[in-house]
Amino acid sequence: MHELVLSEDDIQKYSGYITKLPEDMLENLNENSYFSDCNDRNTETCSSFEYDSKGFIAEITTDRPGLAYFSVPCSAGWSANVNGKNTEIIKAHYGLTAVPVESGENSIEFKYETPGLKTGIIISVMSLAILIVYIIIIEIFNGNKLRRNDEKKNKV
Repeated sequence: MHELVLSEDDIQKYSGYITKLPEDMLENLNENSYFSDCNDRNTETCSSFEYDSKGFIAEITTDRPGLAYFSVPCSAGWSANVNGKNTEIIKAHYGLTAVPVESGENSIEFKYETPGLKTGIIISVMSLAILIVYIIIIEIFNGNKLRRNDEKKNKV
């Protein structure tokens, strides 16, 4: 509840947004501190969150630049915009997502597109077209072969 686990590279890259968690904060973890932490984090949540089959849109207001964390798996296919600008998605907590946000109101939009889907559709359509051309050629070839056989029979 107190920390966001990032890669060493992202820790360096976003050091202006985050601070290292003091070791003593890890010592006094109990049920009371957990509920207190939940209430504290509640003040840092999105004011709205809407999702559909293509992604989600969230609104968050912050008093300083930081990272907005989402418990959504970080995988290929996701893209993100914050305030209309294409934004890097940061892998956080060993496989979930975060994006950098500025101080003030932020509109966050995540879109998902299945990796390889467009390429697969193109390959499928091209394969179908090749199959149709092949069938047409075979039919033309077989039709010509039958005509030649009929002509041979008529000459005899």
